[in-house]
Amino acid sequence: MDMASSRVVADHTNNFDLIRLFAALQVAIIHCATHLDVKGAWLDVFAVFPGVPIFFFISGFLIFQSWANICERRAFVFFTNRVLRIFPALYFCVGLSAASLFLSGFLPLAELAQSRFWVWLLSQVTAFQFFNPSFLRDYGVGVVNGSLWTISVELQFYLLTPLLFLLMARGKLVFFAAIGLFFVLNVVNTYLTPGSSVPQKIFSVSFLPWFGMFMVGAYFSASPKLRARVIEIPWALLIGVYLVVHFIVVWGGVKYGNGIDPLSYFVLAAIVLKAAFYRPTFAGALLRRNDISYGVYIFHMPIVNFLIYFGLQGFVGFWIAIFGTVVFALISWFLVEKPALRLKKVALRSMG
Repeated sequence: MDMASSRVVADHTNNFDLIRLFAALQVAIIHCATHLDVKGAWLDVFAVFPGVPIFFFISGFLIFQSWANICERRAFVFFTNRVLRIFPALYFCVGLSAASLFLSGFLPLAELAQSRFWVWLLSQVTAFQFFNPSFLRDYGVGVVNGSLWTISVELQFYLLTPLLFLLMARGKLVFFAAIGLFFVLNVVNTYLTPGSSVPQKIFSVSFLPWFGMFMVGAYFSASPKLRARVIEIPWALLIGVYLVVHFIVVWGGVKYGNGIDPLSYFVLAAIVLKAAFYRPTFAGALLRRNDISYGVYIFHMPIVNFLIYFGLQGFVGFWIAIFGTVVFALISWFLVEKPALRLKKVALRSMG
């Protein structure tokens, strides 16, 4: 099948918004618990279904669908809509993060006259959110908002989506070979020493170790027959296989990046896909088309760092962080994100 020569059938009714919210909460809960010194066996349950790989799969599915259905010949509209989805809330978050540095007393107001502060701020509002200057490393966990590294990766995904569409036109064999290559790079990244050198750091925040996850989502998006077969797989079989593979990997002491090994990722992708179209009206009825998942993801670490700076940790700090994260996510959604999304030239909201 020449997948790139035909339009992808859009799935307007699905549970992706709810799954994204689960993924964002998973990341927030694990980060809050880890950095605020909260322990418990219940955290191991959350760790079994890592949020970032889920985000990358959903992004591949929905972004490829958006390009194929609406913007194949309207690249400006596609990229404008991506900017409207990412940057308004990001600017709000970065502004609050910068303010917290001064309100906490960590930075004096005189820092506003220093070029290093503005270089850092510029990196956060463009495409270099992974930049972490030395003058901020004594604040909180040492990174003002470490979760934002995925924004840099996601922006690279957007730029590569048109090329991915062309690659898919070359046939399944070429596409699968490319997926395999990117998962090899994911394994390579796992066994590199994080941050030991600038090239390794740049490699880890490039698309190279993560693009395979995005491509799997894109392939499912373009393959309705395969998608239908996966959706028909019984829940017990999917969950059972996933848990068995996951615990074998854990028992074997295999290292893996961002919470999942490549083999488990394929099973997780199938679980996410089935969940997205199992009782597909459930998310719409529950969330009423409100999506605070992005806000939950980007706001939790600035709150955690603020609490750590004042020594507020343990369960009290944990629940303050979770509550504060949800509050700021709601404010961001209703006052920033939702108004920004109304500016889209073409309504892509149901597709991501």
